[in-house]
Amino acid sequence: MKSKNKVISVLKPRLEPLLPNIAIANAANYRKRRPGDTAPAVATNLKINAALSGAVMSAFKMRKKNQKVDTKAPEYWLNTGRDLSVRIKAASKSRPIDLVCDTCSALVLFYLKEYLSGSGHAELFAETKIHHHYVVVNRKLDSHIQDYRTWGSDAFVVDIWQALFSGHEVTKRGGWDTAHHYKHGIYRNPREHAYSTDIVGQRYKLQSDVLVEL
Repeated sequence: MKSKNKVISVLKPRLEPLLPNIAIANAANYRKRRPGDTAPAVATNLKINAALSGAVMSAFKMRKKNQKVDTKAPEYWLNTGRDLSVRIKAASKSRPIDLVCDTCSALVLFYLKEYLSGSGHAELFAETKIHHHYVVVNRKLDSHIQDYRTWGSDAFVVDIWQALFSGHEVTKRGGWDTAHHYKHGIYRNPREHAYSTDIVGQRYKLQSDVLVEL
């Protein structure tokens, strides 16, 4: 297993060029309404459906090859991430690709597998109360999943959705004013990540849905 710093040094420059071409489809759902705001419910739902289309296409391709579609299988997420990578590279800042947390995580898993073979493992984490997904890299697998302090010194979090969301929050609203913003989505210390900070107090309920060996 490579050290955390070495893994991040390879991952960071791979992710940074992609982020300007990504928009988060469901950000409006998590922002406090302000006077004069209109609710773009239909538009938001359409964007979320479009954002999930990468995963749908991945499943379609697997069925076409007579492969079993299992959303808990690493191959499903890696294939989704591969398809999205192609689409995002062809996108532009003026017409970005809409993603949700699930598809952001698929992209991260693909890049970890593609560029960091032999570097350990990555997990697709699910926060089950609010259905948020992100990636945790090189957590000690025998550690307490609800306590980031036990995850080990090589563990770190990658959450593109959270990074992009924080970057869009330019005023202090809700609980997001204290969220850290990293343009590349990498949180070197899990305590800097919004969904890892409070898990010790059981505010969030975490589970590891998928394990990808790198």
